[in-house]
This record gives sequence, structure tokens and C-alpha cells, in this order.
Amino acid sequence: MNLFVKYSESEIEVPFLVDNDLDLDFHLPGLRDCFDSLTRNGHTLSINIPDILNDTVKVHGLLGVDALKVLGLVELVEFMVRNALRLSEGLVPFGSISNFRLDYVSAANEACGCNYSQIISSYSECPLTYVYYVLETKSNFFDPFESFVESSVDRKLERMFSLEEFGISEDSVSNFDANKLKDFRNSINYQDGSYYVDLPWDENKLASVSSNYRVALNVLNRVVDRLSKQNLYREYVNVFLEQEVEGIIERVNVRPENFHEFTWIPHRPVIKEDNQSTTKIRPVFNCSLRMGGHPPINDCVYPGVNLFTDMFDLLLKFRTDHHVLLADVRKAFLMIKLKTEKDQNRFCFFLKLDDKIVCFRYKTLIFGFVASPFILSFIIKHYVEKYPDAPSKEMLLNNFYVDNLIKTHNSPETFLNLYNDARQVMSEGNFHLRSCNSNSEILKSRMKKDACYFTHDSPYEKVLGYLYNTTEDHLHLSLDWEEKAANTKRGILSQNSSVYDPLSLCQPVTIKGRLLLSLLWKNKVHWDQPLSIYVQDAWRRIFKEMLSLNTLGFPRFVMDTTINLDLIIFCDASLTVYVFQGEQLIYYLPKPRWLPQIRELYFP
Repeated sequence: MNLFVKYSESEIEVPFLVDNDLDLDFHLPGLRDCFDSLTRNGHTLSINIPDILNDTVKVHGLLGVDALKVLGLVELVEFMVRNALRLSEGLVPFGSISNFRLDYVSAANEACGCNYSQIISSYSECPLTYVYYVLETKSNFFDPFESFVESSVDRKLERMFSLEEFGISEDSVSNFDANKLKDFRNSINYQDGSYYVDLPWDENKLASVSSNYRVALNVLNRVVDRLSKQNLYREYVNVFLEQEVEGIIERVNVRPENFHEFTWIPHRPVIKEDNQSTTKIRPVFNCSLRMGGHPPINDCVYPGVNLFTDMFDLLLKFRTDHHVLLADVRKAFLMIKLKTEKDQNRFCFFLKLDDKIVCFRYKTLIFGFVASPFILSFIIKHYVEKYPDAPSKEMLLNNFYVDNLIKTHNSPETFLNLYNDARQVMSEGNFHLRSCNSNSEILKSRMKKDACYFTHDSPYEKVLGYLYNTTEDHLHLSLDWEEKAANTKRGILSQNSSVYDPLSLCQPVTIKGRLLLSLLWKNKVHWDQPLSIYVQDAWRRIFKEMLSLNTLGFPRFVMDTTINLDLIIFCDASLTVYVFQGEQLIYYLPKPRWLPQIRELYFP
């Protein structure tokens, strides 16, 4: 049966099992001694901890930690060498008994952590170039691969020039890709409700990867200083402690003299201040750090097939039909586990807990590893294929972009059935849909009952780089700029490419900036050379127009897929811009392209 629990201003539906014959006892050797020892040493435990006789506890009911967190009844805190749940009346230790027996704790403290200040001072010699590279502030515009650190200029140029930005790519899969996909598919194991994988490494390159422990330690030192000044370090640490409770990471005993035998991934916080973000602070790991002649770990793995085309196709589908379903998968990457300890040891990291350096490693995929999006997409498709008769099968196979589910439909009743089936299918594979939203009141009502409807103060939802207003059913560009025009070619490139608009909704304005860049390129203007007054005036006028783009709204719905339409294509050629478009009643999609004028192009 389901009960509705009143919390704050909303009701949360929680499933309960009612069984009058329930009779469960757990026998845990050492449990009574553990609690007696904690009490004698002054620890305040919850008064509701059940009576324990002969190391046996009787179970009266089960309530998941995820439900407790949703209800806001508990707080996860550090306790001895592990964690505890803080209730209003005291603490409930959380984890193995050995972590809370005092005779084990002193030995564990010695093994798990070394003095923070001593370690940092001992390994302070590190080129600052590498440290600053990891800590580089990321762009505030949408980049589908923003978690994979590389040259920001190279990434912007590649995105502006590539045909994949417009959904054009090779459909065929090479023999190399086919073999890699086959090997990866054969490595997948499903065990105890989770998927385990072998990572598709290039073993020849992998042998040359640097340990990176000096950089990781120096980055951590700056992260600790920065977040401590902002009173955010405790919140940052809590993200990791929650992951430890969920079995996503684990502590490893590595002495300083053995640091070089493991691969250490530096991490930094990303702080999200927008209303739509479910997690305001989260760690991002830099797997692209290249040390001297040593390749980064992201260069040593098969990254998978192209995902850009999938995103463009999904955006086109998003503009069809009347009703919308949006959702994402909770901690999607972290639900896929690494099969071997050797792979886990390639994703180690340091954390400061109190005055100790503590070593951890991931047991799962991580955010920042270049193969993670491909592996997640592959696993979801692999899993859904096990449900050939599920009504939501086609939706789950074809409407995910990494961990974002985006689907449209004309019938709200049919949509509701698809939504219910999708939640059931995904949860059985330990993939839980959350942060759901819709422009359909029927779907919204159900999402609220399922406690997966995410509310915030903004009228917009993020959809593949655009902002979507569910009430008006309109799309808007996602722009957040400083209102000062650039005065160098590098600055113009940065500001112009900050308009993420693969649907070309605003190309009549943004094409002007691209043409200006083409002129600078043709005249061989250096990246940081001050521009002439005439060029600065030209860019200032263009930039003023671009600043007003966020005031524009575009109807999301342009086509009903149940109606047969004719597509008429017009095209023309030019030395600077070429355009192709399709037009049929309400369906209009302009696609201007710009290429740097490195050489003249002529058309017959």
C-alpha cells in the first residue's frame, strides 16, 4: 500500500509493506559491545535505537535512507572514521560495526589518514601551470561536453566549424568502432541490481599515464582554502560522504611512499547558482591533465561513438507534438560500477577530513571521464532491450541524451501510461528518474504524487542548452554575459560562441559575429592583439544586438507528427554564407553555416 506523508507544503507518496506476520531478527556479533562502548565514551546515541539482546535486534520496519532524506528528517554527519545519521534525539551510527568499535578506530585512523599540513608541505613542489589548468573557471554557457577539460579555444572553434553541430555526421560505424563496441558489450555484467563494466582502455597508452599525485594534492590545497573562505567546504565534503554511504566511493589505505603506484585525479567544485540545479555544489574531476610527455587518462580510453547527432535529433523531436515529458536519471554515471580493482585504482583522489589527508577511490564511473557519457548511453540501451514488450521501450531507447529523457506526445493519457511504465522499468535496473516536469497538468499531478516533480523559483527548465517555459511552451536562449564587448579576436570568439543555438533560432544576429571573425582571420589578426577602433565599433553594435537575444521567445511546438507534411527545401550559395531551409506551413528551420576564410571558395 502507499501512504501520503505530509511534509512542508507538499505530500509525498511513500510505499509501505504491511504484514502482520512479519518476524525478522538480525544477529550481528559484537553489536551490543559496540553500543555499550560508544555510550561509555560519551557519544549521544538516539534514544530510539532498539533494545539489543545477545547481539540480536528485532526488525519492526524498514525505511530507506533516500526516503528519510526526502522527508528532511536526518542529516549525514562525520562520526569517528565513518558516518552517522543525526536525528533530533541523537545519532544513529551508519556502516560496519568495526568502524565504530574503539579498538579498531585508532588503527583505522592511522591507516586511512596522514597529517594534512605535513603531506601538503612535503609535496608542495609542483608546476603551478598544471594546478591552474585544473582550477580554470569553466564557461557559463552550455557546452554538452563541458566536464571534459581541454583548451577552451579549441573547443569553441571545433564546435563552430563542425558539421556535427548541425546534426550532420557519418552514419556508418567503422570496423574499429564495431569491434570496440562488441568487446565492451561482452564485458558487461549485471549483478545484485547493478551493472559492472570493464573500461575500454588502450593498454599501450595507459602504461604511460602519470600518477599525478603532486598536482592532485596541490589542487586540493587550493580548493580547501577557497571553499573554507566561502564556508562551503563542509557542504563539498558532504557530497563525498553521501557517496561513501551509497557505496560509490571507498577509502583506501595508501601510505605516502606508495602514492606513485596509483592514479590520482584532481578535483574541483562546480557551484551552480541557477534555480534549476538539483545539486548546488558538486565535484568535477579532471581526467584530461597531461603531465609532460605523459598522456592524460582521457586519451587512453575508447570514447565511444558520436553523441552530438543524437542531441540534435532530440532537439528536433522536442519541437513536435503538444505535450512534453522531461526527466533525468539520479546520479546516472555513479550507478554503473567498475568491475576490477585495477580500474578503480585509476580513479583515486584525496580529501581533507579534519586535519587528515584521506585517500579514496571510485567504484563507479565519474563525471569528467570522457567515456562516461558513451558507457551510460550504451548501458541504458542494453538494459532496456531486456523489456521487449514494455510500452515505454521505444521512448527509453530513442529519447535519452546521456542522462536526460526528453519526449513529446499528443495524448496526455497515453503519455501518463508511458511515464508510469518508464519509471517502473528504469527503477528495476537501479536507474531512478527524477527532476521530472511537463506542460501537461495530468503528468505534473502524477509526478508530484511520485515525489519526483522538481520545483524551483524559475519559470524555465533546462533542455539541451535552451531554457524552456512549461507554462508558455516557449524556448529561450540561455545567456549570462557581462555587458562589456570584447576588444580582441580571442574575446570576440568567446562571446560569439557563447550563444549556444544549434536550432539556429537566432542566426540572423549571430551570423554577423561569425562574419566579423572571418574577416579578422583573413587579415591574420593575432589572438590577443588589440583591435582597431573600427572593428571594435562594429563588434560593439553586433554585441548590443546579441545582448537582447534573451528577451526573445520561440514557440516550442512547430509540427504535429500525426499529420502528413511535405518538406520543401531551398538553398543558395555564397562566398561567405550558405543557407538551406525547409518550409511547410508552421515548420521552418534555417541553417546558416560559416567557415573561416582561410582560402577562397568558388561555386560553379
